[in-house]
Amino acid sequence: MKQIITISRQYGSGGRIIGQETASLLSIPCYDSKIIEELAEKTGLRKDFVEDSTESSDDWMVFSFSSKRINSRTIQNDLWNAQCAVIRQLAEKPCIIVGRGADFILKERTDLLKVFIYADTASRIARVREVYHETPSDPEKYLREKDRGRASYYQSHADMTWGDSSHYDLALNSSSLGIKPCAEILAELFRSL
Repeated sequence: MKQIITISRQYGSGGRIIGQETASLLSIPCYDSKIIEELAEKTGLRKDFVEDSTESSDDWMVFSFSSKRINSRTIQNDLWNAQCAVIRQLAEKPCIIVGRGADFILKERTDLLKVFIYADTASRIARVREVYHETPSDPEKYLREKDRGRASYYQSHADMTWGDSSHYDLALNSSSLGIKPCAEILAELFRSL
C-alpha cells in the first residue's frame, strides 16, 4: 500500500489544488505551504524568502537576519537540508507533499507514489489569472520562467531532470482530464496500490 503521494507540477497546472482535493478524498494531510512555514521557523528566515529560495536556485548575494553577508549557495544548501528533514518527518504518516523535491528526497521509500501534473499553456495562463490573480504582461514567458526556476532548483539538488517522465510513476494532464478527475484518479490509486 502506498503511504505518500508526491506531486511535482508545472506552474499553473493546478497541482496544488489536485493535491488538496486528493487529500480531502483520502482524509490525509496535504503539505505545501506548511513546509515553507516550518522552514522559515527553523531557519529564522522570512517566509517569502524561503518560498522563493525553494522554488529557484538563483546565484546572488543575500543578507541573513544576523546581519552577516552570506552566499546564496550556502543558504540554498542549508534550506535544502532543513527541507529534507521536514519532509522526512512529515512522511512518517500518510500524506501528500506538493513540490519541494519531495519525490527525490523520499526516493528510497517503496510506499511512495510520484506524480507529475502538467497542462496546456492556455489552461495554465487562465489559472494564473483567474485563480492566482496574477497578471503578467507576457504570460507565456512568465510560465517558462517559473518552470525554469523549478527545473533549475530541482536539478541543482536532485541531479535529475524535473518533469522527466522516467522519474515519476504517473503524469496527469489536468487541462484534458480536469482537476476533480485527477484527484479521483490519485485517490483511487492510493487506495489500490
